[in-house]
Amino acid sequence: QYATQTYAHVAGEWEQQPLVVLVDENSASAAEVLAGALQDHDRALLVGRRTFGKGLVQQPIQLQDGGELRLTVARYYTPAGRCIQKPYGPDRATYQQLASSGALRAYALLFYQQHKTELAGLRFAQYQAVFRVTDTELDGLAQLAVRAGLHPAPAALRACAPALRTSLKAYIAHCAYGPDAARAVRRDADLELQQALHVVQDSTAQLALLGSGK
Repeated sequence: QYATQTYAHVAGEWEQQPLVVLVDENSASAAEVLAGALQDHDRALLVGRRTFGKGLVQQPIQLQDGGELRLTVARYYTPAGRCIQKPYGPDRATYQQLASSGALRAYALLFYQQHKTELAGLRFAQYQAVFRVTDTELDGLAQLAVRAGLHPAPAALRACAPALRTSLKAYIAHCAYGPDAARAVRRDADLELQQALHVVQDSTAQLALLGSGK
């Protein structure tokens, strides 16, 4: 059952179009398989950060006590033979823990409630230009996380501080100005997105990077 091969016989709309794929530490499993295949075949440029590294096929086995064992039965490889699986870094684990627990949103709401008057006096463009999440806010987030039963390591917090600052600024913007403002904060802080837009707009640069402009 694991030896099945499937081929596409109909040309797609993007078969000949310039293609840039954005990846980061949230790109996992099937997303990594597709991105790796496009990269190995020189079909697309990958822009962003190292991906999650989840390239396993697991078969669930029910246990008598109601639990479940997930047995690894296969690994995904890119066309060039690269194994996708890799360890899970602790700094990203800390960010995911704070995000999934609701600590980031909770602290942003608390900050907004405490500074509602000051924020009301700022237009969003002013907020976007001048507001910075300082170490004081990060310390407050860490303290809230501890009270919630989380215990992030100081070194891991420092490692993911840039992502925490962006997320907090976006969540606070959401509270004060709405969801469009939050998306604008994340978009403007996304250097990978800006680079991808530049590459897409410059087809000569894309051809050179892919090696097909020779």
